[in-house]
Amino acid sequence: MQSRLPRAYLIELVGTFGLVYFSMAAAILNFLALPVADPSQVGSTSLTMNQPGLLGNAVAQGLIVGVLLSLTLPISGGYLNPAITLMLWVFNRMESKKAAWLIGAQVLGGVLAAVLLCYTFDRQFLETVGFPLTGAGLNPARWLGPVLAKTIVFGSGTGPFSEALIYIGGPILGALLGGLFTFTFYWPARNEATPEFEPAPLAKAKK
Repeated sequence: MQSRLPRAYLIELVGTFGLVYFSMAAAILNFLALPVADPSQVGSTSLTMNQPGLLGNAVAQGLIVGVLLSLTLPISGGYLNPAITLMLWVFNRMESKKAAWLIGAQVLGGVLAAVLLCYTFDRQFLETVGFPLTGAGLNPARWLGPVLAKTIVFGSGTGPFSEALIYIGGPILGALLGGLFTFTFYWPARNEATPEFEPAPLAKAKK
């Protein structure tokens, strides 16, 4: 299993990159189709023919997560979320070194995705509309990546970090509560029946 860890870290980086980039791009494209320039007026306008709306955006987000999980789960475990990784470490389902590397890979993937978004969409649009859309991602990497990229690429200072308690602390607290419930009622003790959360070995093709 140790020989597979470097590949798992790379897969988590790529998977989180895809999650942040495509989920944020889908939300931004939804706003690009709006007939108004002021994002605050979104709720007061009717949908245009090309605008997917809330339902379409939600379906897109679900498909993005589903596809990325199906691709990364067999290799890295498909965590793609620092809050989930931290929760597994807190409940002794993951070693400290592995958890630290996974969280680093996930955050880096989020940052790289946000940097690419800076060159995909108009800078002014991203500053006023795009980056604020990442707040409700339920994933610290999905919020922290764009905030770090905005600070590095746009030189916007440290103002956005004032919301870190909400968008980093919130998902972590939610993950810990979910882990407490899960490991209390479903896997109450760490034993042979509940090994460390690892991806299953890839099946070898029969000759």
